[in-house]
Amino acid sequence: MANSDNCPSPRAGPQSRPKWKPGAYLTAAACATEQNYRLQKLRRHNREAHGWGVMCGLWVVPADDGAHPWGVQICPGYAISPYGDEIELSESAEIDVEDYLWFRPDDPFTIAVVERPAYVVVRYQDQTDDLTSPAKPPCSCTDPEYTTSRIGDGYQAGVVWTPPLDAQVITGPLCLPDALPCPPCPESPWVTLAAINLPARGVPITAAMIDNGIRNSL
Repeated sequence: MANSDNCPSPRAGPQSRPKWKPGAYLTAAACATEQNYRLQKLRRHNREAHGWGVMCGLWVVPADDGAHPWGVQICPGYAISPYGDEIELSESAEIDVEDYLWFRPDDPFTIAVVERPAYVVVRYQDQTDDLTSPAKPPCSCTDPEYTTSRIGDGYQAGVVWTPPLDAQVITGPLCLPDALPCPPCPESPWVTLAAINLPARGVPITAAMIDNGIRNSL
């Protein structure tokens, strides 16, 4: 499978795919090459033809959870990642900003108030599906080991303390000597959904503290 953690370069040359012939062996490596070819082709199309960002939904709202005052909820929606992958949330996802305080850079702040905004982000992530036992497992009294038989589309939501840089926006005529080149891949796979001006510790996050307007919308 193609590694979605790395942005495929659309100008690295043509991708190759297997040339299937009658009587040839159908190997796992050949099938993986075929999958990689089609995945990279789709990613390049999404990123180059449509751009990346939020297509619909994915609004960040307070979770209204008394046990987690800094909890927020990401509403269902759809986005294209900076690397061209599709990100779909069919159900709401809840995250607690306090779980990510360990990753916040050291800044001068008082014990009661955290001044640095928190940015709610989402990225594409493969997820395993349909575990199966190996063929003809050896006779044993131990539990059988299971292997992954399918890979599904998934996502990872989280909080970062420095917003990922947006991709360079290219405008103007194409194929002219002074025309700008196609935009490079962003360095980060995250799609920023909202910024949160955090209250004092223990004070619930409200809708007025969440800025959904900073997102890159398509």
